[in-house]
Amino acid sequence: MDDFLQNDMRFLFLDFELCGRSEQLFFNGERVKVEPQLFNFLTLLLANRGEVISRQQIQDFVWAGRPVTDEAIRAAIKKLREILGDDARAPKFIKTIPKQGYKWLAPVEIIPTDSDVDSSLNNRARTLAMASFLVGVLAIIVWTQFESEILGGISDNAVTPDMNIELLTSLSGSEVFADYHHGDNKIAFLHRDSRYNTQQLYLKHLDTNKIQRLSWDNANYSNSYWSKNGQKLAFNRLVDNRITLHIASFTVQGDLREVKQLAAPEVLGKFVIGWLHDDSAILLAEKATAGEQHSIHQYTFKDDSITSMSSPNVIGRGDYMAAQSHDGHKLAILREVGKQQTSLLVIESETGRMLANKSLPFYANSLAWQIDNEAVLLSSFFGESSRYVLKTDFFDETPSLPSNSLDIYASCGVSCYILRRHNGNFLDIQETPLNLSAHDRQPPQESSLFQLGRMLKLEGAQDFPRYLGSGEELMFVSLIDQSMVFQRLDRNHNIQILGKLQRTFQLSSISVSHNAQRIAGTADGRLFTLSAARNDGTVSEIEFLTTALERLENPVWHSDNIQVYVTQYTDNKPTIVLYNTQTQERQSVIQGMLGFQPLTDDPITAIGIDTDLMAWQLVQTAVGWKKMKVLAEVASPNPQRWQVINNRLYFSRGGEWESYLCMVPLSIDDAKHSETCRSLGKNRFRLNFDVHPIQDKVLLVESLSAQSDIIKLSW
Repeated sequence: MDDFLQNDMRFLFLDFELCGRSEQLFFNGERVKVEPQLFNFLTLLLANRGEVISRQQIQDFVWAGRPVTDEAIRAAIKKLREILGDDARAPKFIKTIPKQGYKWLAPVEIIPTDSDVDSSLNNRARTLAMASFLVGVLAIIVWTQFESEILGGISDNAVTPDMNIELLTSLSGSEVFADYHHGDNKIAFLHRDSRYNTQQLYLKHLDTNKIQRLSWDNANYSNSYWSKNGQKLAFNRLVDNRITLHIASFTVQGDLREVKQLAAPEVLGKFVIGWLHDDSAILLAEKATAGEQHSIHQYTFKDDSITSMSSPNVIGRGDYMAAQSHDGHKLAILREVGKQQTSLLVIESETGRMLANKSLPFYANSLAWQIDNEAVLLSSFFGESSRYVLKTDFFDETPSLPSNSLDIYASCGVSCYILRRHNGNFLDIQETPLNLSAHDRQPPQESSLFQLGRMLKLEGAQDFPRYLGSGEELMFVSLIDQSMVFQRLDRNHNIQILGKLQRTFQLSSISVSHNAQRIAGTADGRLFTLSAARNDGTVSEIEFLTTALERLENPVWHSDNIQVYVTQYTDNKPTIVLYNTQTQERQSVIQGMLGFQPLTDDPITAIGIDTDLMAWQLVQTAVGWKKMKVLAEVASPNPQRWQVINNRLYFSRGGEWESYLCMVPLSIDDAKHSETCRSLGKNRFRLNFDVHPIQDKVLLVESLSAQSDIIKLSW
């Protein structure tokens, strides 16, 4: 088979063409994006058409002989079927042979591409080649015209000449959310003066430019949505960690008539996310709870009833956002199907028939319907955006949002968005005194009131802080020009770029080796390494050690600086493995744990985070690691959110609006009752941290109250 594949063949099957020489796949002459590993898998199936391909053959050819899980193979087959438009229940291309492997079904025509046989191309191949050429030429012509007339040669993040930006709000501080009512041309928005102030509710009539403040207390307000007739506003109110739902009613002239709290116990703790098109009910989302599946609910005013509108069965938290089309015929839902992986579902409102189920290229947190009901608008906190057009079943990125723009809240026309724009500086790194030992409960001494702490105050958002070596140097990751840039700060406050990662990757965690020479991390479930030791001004390449067909998370370096403990998921079940970054060999450590870190001064003792997010003290025995006692309940298994230093377990925990850094000493028998926590302040939405090696200070991610406004973008 290998000799056959080395002949650089072209495979024709139905409307597809696979070219071995260029490693490209075409459908009706248009190139189809396919990862190299999936390309090899497809080539293997085509070269052995009609035969059953065994698991061992797949492992040898696709994974170069490296051991691979059944889940990874199934994931690859699923992706291939999605690319080819195949159905596992009624396959026309790939058939699963239970307990044996996979078999290619469709007829395949093979054409050598050597120069002496090029003239033997059949008419179909010639047609495909000519179609591909014509499509390419047409694409160039269309793009050239589009670029000259619309883009004007400007980069993706710049404002194009044909775009118009209208500032709708300009209060000092942050406007953090808005809902637009098209008929009355008005917005309801949330605003806070600084990070430490509560979010208050404001209204603005855009025709008169009159701004009115609706709330005046110390509660936090969120999720405000206009009814379709514009005479009611649903919103949430949070006080003392209790979430309530309220409806404000207005006269036709816009005067406040009354504010009423919904008393039904079923709505407590749920967030309003919109109205039905006839104002008969509101849509509700559930508060995120670890380990639970979340659904979208409908609360009907007529009978005070609440019904579930979705029932996800996925690895992730499930459904967290929904919006009904303006005509009421369709419902769009955002579903977290896995860690940092989301899908868009479009459902027919009356029948419940699925119209679309599409994986998204980024983690969307905003969802809105285009005013003509023909497209769904998607966007993220980091300015990524896309538009899903139902008729074409295609994602359209037009237009690229202006720099520092995010969160498309509403459509104000076919070529008009209501969204938010900030000054680009919303995260920073700060170094503060730790003050978490038992004696810190006493009033501080005068000598402890003062301590030097570094403030970076750099352009761009900073995250994932890590001390290097003795703690005189540190590293962090910045969001610059849509790239995740790994940076090192030396003792003289000089900054060096270590490496870059495309923003399309979802960076979830990083870990620095004990000798401060290497960085390990995970992005989109893939394990990677990066050198942290360069000082010659060169930028290192990020090396991915695993493929997109696997899922690994939460790396922690072994004391040998070569291996990392990392969570590997097989059939959605976690196992801690010891991964050798040089040989890529893996060794199972303990099953059923999401996080793992041995104690540096006692290697037979470790801390493990189980699937219920309980931190356990573990002891190594002759038959493996054994649970000894529960230490605390943590908020995340991510190593950015917990760590062990000198017999102390540190972890960060978030409340509704206030967050905390906590510590549990491991030497106390009743450790769970010795927990000490320190408030990190209000409205801190990134809780990654790193404790200094001598435990006198800590690196935190500061959530800045960046100047932000609501804008209207039209083109």
